[in-house]
Amino acid sequence: MASRHGPLLAQRQGFGPGLTGQGEFFYPATNLPPPDPRTDPKTTDRIAEEAVCFIEANRDKPFFAYLPFLAVHIPIGARPTWWRSTSVKRPMPRPTRGDRSTAGRRGWCKISPSTPRWSSKMDSAIGRVLAAIDRCGLAQRTIVIFMSDNGGLSTAEGQPTSNLPFRAGKGWVYEGGIREPWIIRAPGVTKPGSVCDTPVVSTDFYPTISIWPACLWRPINTATA
Repeated sequence: MASRHGPLLAQRQGFGPGLTGQGEFFYPATNLPPPDPRTDPKTTDRIAEEAVCFIEANRDKPFFAYLPFLAVHIPIGARPTWWRSTSVKRPMPRPTRGDRSTAGRRGWCKISPSTPRWSSKMDSAIGRVLAAIDRCGLAQRTIVIFMSDNGGLSTAEGQPTSNLPFRAGKGWVYEGGIREPWIIRAPGVTKPGSVCDTPVVSTDFYPTISIWPACLWRPINTATA
């Protein structure tokens, strides 16, 4: 996603080649038909499919794959089979009485029944990408990063999800708005199940990866979702 004109145009930021699209959304050139809104309303399957094709085509050289999934962004949408196969396990707890903010009074404890469904759909798509990395024999030479740009929408603007026990959500500087998922799999650097308590932001990616052991760069790939 990028500006329609000028230096922020996606093609001028290193994305491509052959990007197509209109307005703020761009897609890789493909011979595949457009995603069917009835079965893939948020293009989640298409994003995963294109990523798998890209990884397989570039398995013998370094690559950077950026996957900005739309599945967890409004408007919500999920395949009918996912609607039937998942359900909300239990209601979310209510916020504390002392919270008098708009985010505390409205929408904080609500959760749309479709939220876990399109989250599961995205999880499945990410699984397909990881399986492709394994299938191509790249697991020990590929850094995988999973993160979000903000907390879930859970304020007066809308409430498809809940960030409890954190306060508020997207657009707020409370933890519900700025505390996001952040998972890194880096061979020889990270350990499964380990936790880092150091506060970080997305701009920390480049300097952090650049100082990781040189043994990783023979060559190293990066897949970011």
